[in-house]
Amino acid sequence: FAAIALALASVATAQLANIPNCALNCFVNALTTDGCSGLTDFACHCKKTDLISNVTPCVQAACSADDQAKVITAVEGTCASAGVPISVPPV
Repeated sequence: FAAIALALASVATAQLANIPNCALNCFVNALTTDGCSGLTDFACHCKKTDLISNVTPCVQAACSADDQAKVITAVEGTCASAGVPISVPPV
């Protein structure tokens, strides 16, 4: 299981390069359980209305306020690039 988690984290790191490290596990957990076809299927992930509510508590617990702001910017940018612009409320 650890090898799988490490591999997923590596893919997530490559695809979510602007996400601070403190938040990567939050996203790997959410993106692997939301029913989308793959970890990097952001067009699907960004359409999931519960994505933000699922990752916010984890990000708040794991990241500083500065990193939380970086997460918001990165998520909005990633989703916009995938053709699914979203607006993330400040945490």
